[in-house]
Amino acid sequence: MRCQPHGMLVVILEWCHSAASADNQFWNIAIITSVNNFIILLSLKMSCNPYLDMEIRKLRPAELYTLGNILSISDSWKKLMAIVTKEGNVPKFNNDHIRIIEQIAHKDKRNAAQIFLDEWCTMGKKRPTLELLLELLIKAELFRAADYLACDILKQDRPKRPDNGPAASIDISDAAIDKLLDKQLSQHAFANSVIVGSISELTEGINEMCPSADIQKMQNDEEFSYNESLSSRDLPVVINNLQRSSQ
Repeated sequence: MRCQPHGMLVVILEWCHSAASADNQFWNIAIITSVNNFIILLSLKMSCNPYLDMEIRKLRPAELYTLGNILSISDSWKKLMAIVTKEGNVPKFNNDHIRIIEQIAHKDKRNAAQIFLDEWCTMGKKRPTLELLLELLIKAELFRAADYLACDILKQDRPKRPDNGPAASIDISDAAIDKLLDKQLSQHAFANSVIVGSISELTEGINEMCPSADIQKMQNDEEFSYNESLSSRDLPVVINNLQRSSQ
């Protein structure tokens, strides 16, 4: 029986278009059909969006490059490398591995974090997945890389931050800032009141110990005693001359 190539082509194209629209994926369509008794083979290839079970090595080069750049900041890749484990839940890498990667990076003028990702992603029969990478990034509190992987690559929500510590999320909303300012103003006002109260208590204590009349009498006595103790011999020449002229 002779097939109808044009009808088959239309049916396959419509099916592929529907599948691509439903899954939000990009398709390169492969069709096998016959035209004038000749077989025509077109390539079929589907490129799907990244998912958690996907191996890290299957990321696009641009995505791996960006991850490497993020992990190179403050040598964050070392922190990630230190918590990668193998069977038995023991560390997969040690300081010697880190030193070797640094030597290669220096020699070849390459990004050390990129070298680590390239090596780790191709190790063993069971290759590391995006799910494992995201879990380790959160565990190491490398949230900049975790945000990029979760939000930009996997199209997921931003990973949750811890409640306390340097990695804790900071609320910068207007309400939170106003609340913080009110708290600081209250603490400042309390500190001023404590200082004023302390000075007042100190003054009252001095007055109780030495009444103002006694203090004035003591000052007068000291001034009189000082003046009496100075004879004309002890006074400077200028003051003596002034005293003689006034007399």
